[in-house]
Amino acid sequence: MIPIPSTSKDLTPQWFTSILKLKGINHVTSVNLQPLGEADSVSGDIYRVRLTYSNKILHNPESVVIKLPRQRNQRTSMLLDAYRVEVSFYRTIAPTIGVRVPKHIYSDIDPRQATMS
Repeated sequence: MIPIPSTSKDLTPQWFTSILKLKGINHVTSVNLQPLGEADSVSGDIYRVRLTYSNKILHNPESVVIKLPRQRNQRTSMLLDAYRVEVSFYRTIAPTIGVRVPKHIYSDIDPRQATMS
């Protein structure tokens, strides 16, 4: 299982190589985080991440958007429910609705956090 990042420091080239399922000689060599939105966003920290590869291949994304819940928000059950709904939407509903949405690459929720009340 790929460890879920807790902070922006966990968004390493190795982590992106893993979630993008890159193999062989191609891997992410650098990660450049640019904050999006307000620093005090209720839903968490959102970043545009620009990726550099050892071998650029056409289908490798040049940038992705990452949303990380803040540690204090992980204990808020309302936000945890919102995260579950968002993950479910991108995994199961978005591919079926015929409306353009960002391409889903990876999402996960820590089950230990999901059981908090």
